[in-house]
Amino acid sequence: MWMQANNVYDSLVIHCLLILSFSGQFGICEDTQVLRTNVFQGVHVAMQYFTLYDIKARGFVRPFCFGYVSKDNVKLDRMLSTLIEEFNQVRFGISLILIWQRI
Repeated sequence: MWMQANNVYDSLVIHCLLILSFSGQFGICEDTQVLRTNVFQGVHVAMQYFTLYDIKARGFVRPFCFGYVSKDNVKLDRMLSTLIEEFNQVRFGISLILIWQRI
């Protein structure tokens, strides 16, 4: 699910990375994707935020962010599905590396 951010503040608050439910149970949201157009004049960005659990990390989680920057908004729109696939492959690779380091 990609979300369109209109300004810097929207991109920070668009979706949750960490949540505390009404029951008091702590949880981590799934991946969050943000598409920002005209971050600067003629600069467009697709970002994916995600968090991996890691027993060796501070707070037992490692937050990550991937970004793809382009001057061509049409190209970015056309490539969204490919970017999602590539980001997910890299995310999977990072999780395997973290698992391998624990062994």
